[in-house]
Amino acid sequence: MSVSHTNLNPNNWHWVNKSISSQHIIEYFSDKVVGVSAEKGETKVEVTKVISAEGDCDVSQRKGKTITLFDIKLQLEYKGSTTDADDVAGKITIPELAHDTEEDEYVFEIEIYNENKEKAPVKDLVRTDITPQLRKLFQPFARDLIAQHEKDIKDTLGSASASASTSAAPSPKPSTPAPSSSTSKSGSTTSAPVKKPAVNTSTLHETAEFQTSASELYRTFLDPARVQAWTRSPALLEPKPHGRFGLWNSNISGEFLTLEEGKKIEQTWRMSVWPEGHYAKLEMVFDQGMDSTVLRCTWTGVPIGQEDVVRENFGGFYVKPIKQTFG
Repeated sequence: MSVSHTNLNPNNWHWVNKSISSQHIIEYFSDKVVGVSAEKGETKVEVTKVISAEGDCDVSQRKGKTITLFDIKLQLEYKGSTTDADDVAGKITIPELAHDTEEDEYVFEIEIYNENKEKAPVKDLVRTDITPQLRKLFQPFARDLIAQHEKDIKDTLGSASASASTSAAPSPKPSTPAPSSSTSKSGSTTSAPVKKPAVNTSTLHETAEFQTSASELYRTFLDPARVQAWTRSPALLEPKPHGRFGLWNSNISGEFLTLEEGKKIEQTWRMSVWPEGHYAKLEMVFDQGMDSTVLRCTWTGVPIGQEDVVRENFGGFYVKPIKQTFG
């Protein structure tokens, strides 16, 4: 497991993140589900092992609130017996165990090793009596993750805030010499006009693929209900040319420039910790494929030294929550 935070963390807006390892997940569910059993007549079955846990699992903190986001594929092993088969074993696969999965939404794929009709009663018992127990045991996972790891997240806030205040936005060097003073013949002192420091910038390109149509993905960035679903916070949105937007308490803000339905969004875009008044331009192009859409983003005018922060925020605050919220 690892705890990480970005270099910019004003008011703890950027997530302080702790990644939960597969081994930890296996240990958690081993404690919860191994030993779950059922019996009906001569047929018996028991969950004996957590085979694997694959996927993403994070505990994060932002704006003083701790949340967890996870999407896990879990595999369990079971053993049992019935009248005509003394040694029955198989596997239960839960293809999607996610932070927003309701108790009645879990899908169970049940297999029997070397399956035959004599072993069928064990498989049936898994389906009728084991899976309902698993549904109930899966639900507290999110709560337990937060309870166990919240302290680790909060322990990092002091250092994160210090990092934000000392190394958040690199101070760009003025492109002109510092103002100098001179003395006139009359003895009065005059100063050269103070020029606003120039911001050295770069251009950044990022892409992400989504299993949806271009029109649906386009709406995901403009529809207030959708935006608030994946940002998990109120949003300011005026989706029209020259309309404003503000996400995460306006820590990301700007103005819409061009809106082409299902094709392109152009906007000014800034992080609140950038030099005052400085905006990059963000162009989002929605490239429709056969069964997916590639989002191509180009930022023009990103302050030098902020490229990695923008990349991290794009992946962590845009791409990942959109996929976790809408699939």
